Amino acid sequence: MKKKTSTGLKIISLNRKASFNYFFEDLLEAGIVLKGSEIKSIRDGKVNISDSYAIEKDGEIILINSHISSYKQASYSNHNPTDERKLLLNKKEINKLIGKMQREGFTLIPTKMYFKKGKAKIEIAIAKGKKKYDKRETKKKETGIVIEQDTLENQAKRAYLSIGTNLGNRNLNIEKAKLKLTEYKIKIVKCSSNYITKSWPNPNNPYFINVVLEIKTFLKPKDLMNVCLNIERDLGRKRNKKNAPRICDIDIIDYDQKIINNLNGDNLQIPHSKMHTRNFVLLPLFEISKKWVHPVKKKDIKKLINSLKTNHLRAIKLV
Repeated sequence: MKKKTSTGLKIISLNRKASFNYFFEDLLEAGIVLKGSEIKSIRDGKVNISDSYAIEKDGEIILINSHISSYKQASYSNHNPTDERKLLLNKKEINKLIGKMQREGFTLIPTKMYFKKGKAKIEIAIAKGKKKYDKRETKKKETGIVIEQDTLENQAKRAYLSIGTNLGNRNLNIEKAKLKLTEYKIKIVKCSSNYITKSWPNPNNPYFINVVLEIKTFLKPKDLMNVCLNIERDLGRKRNKKNAPRICDIDIIDYDQKIINNLNGDNLQIPHSKMHTRNFVLLPLFEISKKWVHPVKKKDIKKLINSLKTNHLRAIKLV
């Protein structure tokens, strides 16, 4: 796999299972110690990191179970495809990773391998398995939000959330938002790919990365809105100016196909009033729910996408 991104990175291999199986606390870039034959195979895209992970060994961080195919034109100096490979990090970074693994039970998972300015790099996530976080208790005292039990009268509701960010480490911001959602016993059923768009209404502001989530929750609409606001605040969002760059923006796109307009004076409108005009909502939503229908307009997602202007369709790209 080779893909040139808008950030100038030449993606060689993606670990698509990583974000599905793990929540990321942080992401680090590392170099890799490689043999000549390994570099040539990587340039040909003959690498797979889907089942790999990193460990501490003799004070170094070592990549385990990555697969770089043998280079056919190499002579006796060819490499073993599943060799252990040393990652290049500074001492401070190594100590941080060792501490996270040994004291806090984190796992080191590679998310992608790429070329940056001609050198092979790998992105490492400090991660924990989602199944562990799904069992965490909700922090009721901190939020004041009471989560009702699953009874016959109150089954989990299906909803869709849009997450956008254009400040800091955008990919990490999204992962942190997803992690915090699960801390409120919100189950993430599906997550779209990451999509990149220019900032609006000022295209000179930093670009956005957006995703759409399908979730299941016992929270009522007002409580779900409060959770989203809490997460935005916890991640550092400051509401100083309308449409200003922001570290996290979470909108409720749909809640159980219900139509909610200013519920009890809470300034809550579902579905979001402008979602049907936004490429960064419609395309990710279509990716995970191809039969979704707008509760108000009674149009399916395909018709909504087809109604977008051509330049709006061309202005959104996969990360």
